[in-house]
Amino acid sequence: MAVRLGVLSTARINELMLPAARASERVEIVAIASRELSRAQQYAAEHGIERAYGSYEALLQDTDLDGVYIPLPNHLHVDWSERALAAGKHVLCEKPLARSRQESEHAFDAAQRAGRILAEAFMCIHHPQTLRIKSLLDAGAIGHLRLIRAAQSFMVTEQDDVRLFRELEGGALMDVGCYCVHFARFIAGEPERVYGEQRLNDHGVDLLFSGTMRFAGDILATFDAGLDVPRRDFLELVGADGTMEVHDPWLGGEGEDPLILIRRGDETERVATEQLNPYQLQLDDFAAASQANGSLVSGAATESHKPRPSRRYTRRPTTAMPSSSSRQLGSRAVWRDPRASEFPGRIRTGDLLRERSGRGSLADDVACPVNGARCRHCCHPRRRGGGDRARGGGGVLTLRPEHVLAGRPGG
Repeated sequence: MAVRLGVLSTARINELMLPAARASERVEIVAIASRELSRAQQYAAEHGIERAYGSYEALLQDTDLDGVYIPLPNHLHVDWSERALAAGKHVLCEKPLARSRQESEHAFDAAQRAGRILAEAFMCIHHPQTLRIKSLLDAGAIGHLRLIRAAQSFMVTEQDDVRLFRELEGGALMDVGCYCVHFARFIAGEPERVYGEQRLNDHGVDLLFSGTMRFAGDILATFDAGLDVPRRDFLELVGADGTMEVHDPWLGGEGEDPLILIRRGDETERVATEQLNPYQLQLDDFAAASQANGSLVSGAATESHKPRPSRRYTRRPTTAMPSSSSRQLGSRAVWRDPRASEFPGRIRTGDLLRERSGRGSLADDVACPVNGARCRHCCHPRRRGGGDRARGGGGVLTLRPEHVLAGRPGG
């Protein structure tokens, strides 16, 4: 049975989410809300959505909905997430969920009280390419990791863009630097020290941000994010024995270049992964978690496209490293950004937001498909009383940021 969702707002990011929902067998978007009923009705008619509401409150009162997707401006995320949770809805909220840890914890406390899921929409973590990168690193493809380098930038041309105003919680770090920070944390854990520099506009918003992070094991990470510099999407992982370059790390999109390049000395390996729509995978995983059938990060919905186990690389391989194959899986369509015509060349998307403020508690009875039962980077359903509170009769998924930040699994 598909999870039925409503959407709060007619935001532009819906152009990516609605086609993904139509392609999914696990999710059905049946309602849309806007501050103006006429706008909601027109939008519903144009996109084949059943019901339209003239206020966000009215949509939350729809008892036929299992959950909501919230693509509102950043400063409204926590407020409307908490209202939706109080109305008994599971919540998939666009990043950034919150600007501070305190706000994030408050929102997750609300989710726990309501017995519902609150998840921050980071689509890249659901793509097989992300798990493939992690498995290659764990297998020693480039030796001990030393350095992570990442960049994400694009030009904001409209002066009234919401990303350029402090009161709307805009800025390069909140909008696109999140991907760099989030990926570094996914790979290396929580940073021990952080440092950053920024260049501000007249509204006090960072147009350009550059940051450095130090992780356990003497791993360094550097990144930059910009709203007034040319479009760039880049990830490089530098190890003791080689390097790994990912030219479309956030979307796993298509292009002439291989998705992942591994270089060791004179050898270059081209690693391909399935070309799947990360927004559909995100919705599938959210639906599976809502039904208590799997984790948000890589649960039952993505069981069929988990990366194959990587061979354990030696320091001096005598043969070229193996490449994974790209394949079409079932009904999943090849991923192409519908807005690609806006950006010549390779597929790029600039509407990216901030790092996820909280990550998940662990369940003793659910093992992470990537890192095992003691993983600190995944979100798992935590079994507790009242199993009928989540559809599917499983349990309740709770995402508690302090579980990771305090260094203690579970909670």
